[in-house]
Amino acid sequence: MEGLKIPFLFSSLFSILTISNAADTITKTQSITGRNTIVSSGGSFEMGFFSPGNSQNTCLGIWYKKISVRTVVWVANREIPLVNFSGILTVLDPGILSLVNGTNSVIWSPNVTGSTQDPVAQLMESGNLVVKDANDNILWENFDYPCDTPLPGMKLGKNIVMGLECHLSSWKSSDDPAQRMKLGKNFVMGLERHLSSWKSSDDPAQRNLMNNFEKGSTDKSQTEDLELPLFDLAVIANSTSNFSINNKLGEGGFGRVYKGMLEGEQEITVKRLSKNSSQGLDEFKNEVICIAKLQHRNLVKLIGCCIQGEEKMLIYEYMPNKSMDYFIFDQTRSTLLDWPKRFHIMNGISRGLLYLHQDSRQRIIHRDLKASNILLDIDMNPKISEFGMARSFRGNETEANTNKVVRTYGYMSPEYAVDVLFSVKLDVFSFGVLVLEIMSRKKNRGFYHPDHHLNLLGHAWRLYKEGRSLELIDEALWDSCYLTEVLQSIHEGLLCVQQSPQDRPSMLSVVLMLGGKRTLPHAKQPGFFTKRNVLEAASSSSKEATGPVDKITITLLNAR
Repeated sequence: MEGLKIPFLFSSLFSILTISNAADTITKTQSITGRNTIVSSGGSFEMGFFSPGNSQNTCLGIWYKKISVRTVVWVANREIPLVNFSGILTVLDPGILSLVNGTNSVIWSPNVTGSTQDPVAQLMESGNLVVKDANDNILWENFDYPCDTPLPGMKLGKNIVMGLECHLSSWKSSDDPAQRMKLGKNFVMGLERHLSSWKSSDDPAQRNLMNNFEKGSTDKSQTEDLELPLFDLAVIANSTSNFSINNKLGEGGFGRVYKGMLEGEQEITVKRLSKNSSQGLDEFKNEVICIAKLQHRNLVKLIGCCIQGEEKMLIYEYMPNKSMDYFIFDQTRSTLLDWPKRFHIMNGISRGLLYLHQDSRQRIIHRDLKASNILLDIDMNPKISEFGMARSFRGNETEANTNKVVRTYGYMSPEYAVDVLFSVKLDVFSFGVLVLEIMSRKKNRGFYHPDHHLNLLGHAWRLYKEGRSLELIDEALWDSCYLTEVLQSIHEGLLCVQQSPQDRPSMLSVVLMLGGKRTLPHAKQPGFFTKRNVLEAASSSSKEATGPVDKITITLLNAR
């Protein structure tokens, strides 16, 4: 994850009070640095920096205080370790708990909606790290994001515990005392209690998860604890007037989508898998597994599913304003999206992606982010949808290859289209394309300009290099836009679509950039493709910007 530069120098940290081992909180004036730690009020848990195993790297974590062999129960930056003990955990304006490395870059921060002026992070006696505002309202807690060690009160799904059961016997029977000690006695005992209670449960559903697992079922959809309501086919058929053509919202390779109305006047969207669709079955299973446990205001909510006979359906919350492409690419309807609405939509998409990449229980890459997959609710809040091609990462995975490529031309990053290699930076690239489309009201694929044969990314890059980025803006925005925000958004869009994945910012950096006026690095050449005169297009766009083009422009222009 690329960090965002923080506008203060480490020399100023002398004014920050480092906390003693007796403290259990982190505030704007109290931080964790070096080998300092905080300890829960009863002395059960400790939080600070540590080096895992024989590694020279450093992570921020929470461990048992009273166990002689350090047993870590939670790690913040497992995928992005520090190279030494130069990290600082502190609270930055406007009230964000942040882990900063030795180059003043934020490498981890909890995804907290909104901000508060006086937040406090407190390590509880339960081992839970909570972020609270001045009124003791909990804004975030790490118990929502469990790691390797389950603690009482953690939101621990049965799929996590059952997935560990296959290892339990070799934990218990190991001849290596050190190996057994690493797990922690409380961990093993707690796990055994959970398994015992489920096996003797009066809940048929719980026993049937368990039975499938013990029989060695390889069907992941059976062993996952989805906690997803099942709807009767008759109920869904009645809600859609027996799948009436008048209730049809759309159609794709997977099947058809209908609007429905449940008893109690709840509007729903029903995605009905075609009986003849071989394309949709895998996507159906994948979508159920990926999105069932996700909860975020900028992700479409999966209400339940219907699996009866040959029928397989997914039931979602209904989005009355359809998808973003319905508005943004229509000359008339696009006028309903002024600059504040478009900026709000971009922010919402970025926060939804940040949740998927960093704060959901598993790191999830959407892989099919595009304008038609951004739904809009009644208040024009964006909701990311269509998780049929999403991929979840576990542990230290950061990138992977795939045999199945989503061929949505115009949104694919170069490494994905050419090498079938994907990471979170694929979604960042797609987000950058969306930003430029929102700004210009033009589609990246199919874009035409009389003076050249570049696509939208190439055109935006050419204007950026020439200091003419304002020419990219949709004319309908002129009466409502703030030029500094508009130019910065174009600049950020170009940063997201840079050719090299390493050059693209993380979604955390994108969210922070969209939230404030910051000096942005120069954008490098985007990864883009053209239909005609490819050599000419590549030649005309191969040079990087050599001067502070948008920095100077932003400084001179006043907001409207």
